[in-house]
Amino acid sequence: MTYRHIAFIFCRNLQRDPVANHILNRLLALRPAEPSGDQFDGHPIHRWQCPDTGVQFAFAASVDVVSHDYGRYLPQLNNCFGTCDFVGLVNWHEGANAPDRILCLHTTGDVSSGQFGSADPVAFTGILRSFFAVTQRIGCTYASLSEATHWSGMGFSGLANQITQFPVPVMDLEIGSSPASWSDPDAHTALATALLEFPLHLTPEAPAILCVGGVHFEQAFCSPLQNGNVKAYNLAHILPNQWLQMDRYTGSEGVGNILAAASSIRGGIRAITFHDNLKGPLKESVRAAAVSLGIPAFNHKVLRDPVRFANALPVSQPS
Repeated sequence: MTYRHIAFIFCRNLQRDPVANHILNRLLALRPAEPSGDQFDGHPIHRWQCPDTGVQFAFAASVDVVSHDYGRYLPQLNNCFGTCDFVGLVNWHEGANAPDRILCLHTTGDVSSGQFGSADPVAFTGILRSFFAVTQRIGCTYASLSEATHWSGMGFSGLANQITQFPVPVMDLEIGSSPASWSDPDAHTALATALLEFPLHLTPEAPAILCVGGVHFEQAFCSPLQNGNVKAYNLAHILPNQWLQMDRYTGSEGVGNILAAASSIRGGIRAITFHDNLKGPLKESVRAAAVSLGIPAFNHKVLRDPVRFANALPVSQPS
């Protein structure tokens, strides 16, 4: 698809979000954007159109983290950005065992309940590639990682069925995972620059894959994209081990939940890849879902080898 209208949203309150306001300020310094006359959450929306690609960027500020008060923000999201190609929520990552000095991103969904937001694998992976390229070019020593699909609204009284009430693909774009990283100007510059340059890294011709298994930051799925297989595929939802309960992801219900994830991916998928350590009954669900879709399922090691990967795919897109 051709990307025309992209929105990025930033919580201005550094007490609630220690990253987003820094990125918004950096973006507005890099690309002076004009207030458009319309507002989001009481703040003017700034817009800038890239003269090279024609992509129009909307930079919107919010009072709170959008996913933390989703019921209040849903009407505004649909009203202001319901016709966007995708929306990026810029924020931070943290966690007791989380890697530090990272740029990361994830799609939106509640894997445990089988509720998945719309995902755009071309844009998602384009931004990931942009992270790789920009950090290398400017000498920013941050790793670029994909995260498992999740939604932070679940920890703030959000309801899983709210995820699908905004039909536009939403992804979180983050700096992690310590206060030193959140306040690092080099990381701010890298993330802001990567967001502006993502249209240069799109590969719409590459097949989209659904990933199942692995840990939250599963490098088996994303590392081949920076190790010689950079344009081979596009990532979509990533369903990690930690949320794949046996009673929800085996049997007919398990197959149905995997098919629900697949159906939420814009443009469809060409394959399902599973982590080699995925338990046998879950692999059976993955294979059954792939048979239902008429596509292959294979373990993650295939992603490391461009020839094996190409040979594993059907010649044409399933109808």
